[in-house]
Amino acid sequence: MEQITNKEILEELKKLRIDVEILKERLIDQDEMLTSEEKEIVDNAFEEYKRGETVSLQEIEKARKHA
Repeated sequence: MEQITNKEILEELKKLRIDVEILKERLIDQDEMLTSEEKEIVDNAFEEYKRGETVSLQEIEKARKHA
């Protein structure tokens, strides 16, 4: 039976740690994904923005102050 040294185990663990970090960076956070309904809402909002049918937060705040 082959004897594995502590040094070899530590080296393998270091490699695995690096691999895990790479995988963590590449994983998609489920909280950042949109459902099809949410995507449609966002797409509609962008279309409204392009058509000039939206107002800025500053305009809303200004209107609230004068109300």
